[in-house]
Amino acid sequence: MNGNSVAEDQENPLVSIIVPCFNQASFIGEALDSVLSQSYVDWQCVVIDDGSTDETETIVRSYLSRDDRFVYLKKANGGVASARNLGIKNSSGEFILPLDGDDKLHKDYLRTAMSYFAAHPETDLVYTQVKLFGATRGLNRLPAYDYQRLLFDNMIVSTSVYRRARYDKTSGYAENMRAGLEDWEFYIRLLGPEAKVHRIDTPLFFYRIKKQSRSTEVSKGG
Repeated sequence: MNGNSVAEDQENPLVSIIVPCFNQASFIGEALDSVLSQSYVDWQCVVIDDGSTDETETIVRSYLSRDDRFVYLKKANGGVASARNLGIKNSSGEFILPLDGDDKLHKDYLRTAMSYFAAHPETDLVYTQVKLFGATRGLNRLPAYDYQRLLFDNMIVSTSVYRRARYDKTSGYAENMRAGLEDWEFYIRLLGPEAKVHRIDTPLFFYRIKKQSRSTEVSKGG
């Protein structure tokens, strides 16, 4: 994208896309299709089925046969934080990108984010502007990062790319926060006044708004 692409002839860092899902058979295919469409090819996608009782497992397993970069894990229901932590524990990427099972990525999300990391190796986290879809459509304009503001107002969406090395210095996502806001609390601990965070002004993350969902009851950030 406008000179921001990562060179194809170099070995690029592996990005682990962590997809927790619970009874999302209606949406998980769209999420995984958006992963498959990524123009940046050095990724693995760890899908954590958090105790689904619908057809989620059948749908996800169909992707395993299509591309060996997909990994499927199933666990007893414990909430999105525990699912993310399990997925990260079983991933091998130098970078982490959480993606909820009902959201989607623009095809150039990873390429654009990883190009910025390559040009600015001191960067700890990259997030993008957000396009809403589903029950509500439009842009959700996020402000530029400021740690002091983050303490009172989350401007970072859950689907942001960050370094695994920083995650490993934390206790992970708080698994007792099952009602929401676990990503905001996590980012407060992951980052700090010294952290280098960049916002990409293009809306490369697609956030689904449902008529009734966890995200409509408690904002999950952004």
